[in-house]
Amino acid sequence: MKNGREVEFHTPAERLLANTSCEGMFRDKTSLTSIDFTNLDTSAVNDMKGMFTHCYYLTELDLGSFDTSSVTRMEEMFAYCRSLKSLNVSSFDTRKVETMSSMFYGCSLFPNESNTESNTKESYMLNERQKGILKKE
Repeated sequence: MKNGREVEFHTPAERLLANTSCEGMFRDKTSLTSIDFTNLDTSAVNDMKGMFTHCYYLTELDLGSFDTSSVTRMEEMFAYCRSLKSLNVSSFDTRKVETMSSMFYGCSLFPNESNTESNTKESYMLNERQKGILKKE
């Protein structure tokens, strides 16, 4: 971690393989301002619940290199990301995801979105597809 506000993944190998669970990986890291995921391999990850919850000062996240084809849990993933202005999830494959409830709860990208009543994947996905953020094939 650089200066307590930035994270970069470095490894002698070309890519760093993430654990199967990234639940809460950056949860409550309230001072983080940036994270570089260029060298992180997420192909084996199946749980991303609350991965960025309470990352208050992150302004942008580029998750375009994430392989989410094995992920089944994404609930509360970006909850309370109060400063988030830009989010790239263009590579997200959500076909195996079973729950996305409250994925953007309290997130500045959707200030009027609470999703507290949404507990099913389909109803939540419909809301997010309408916004053009996530696509279901």
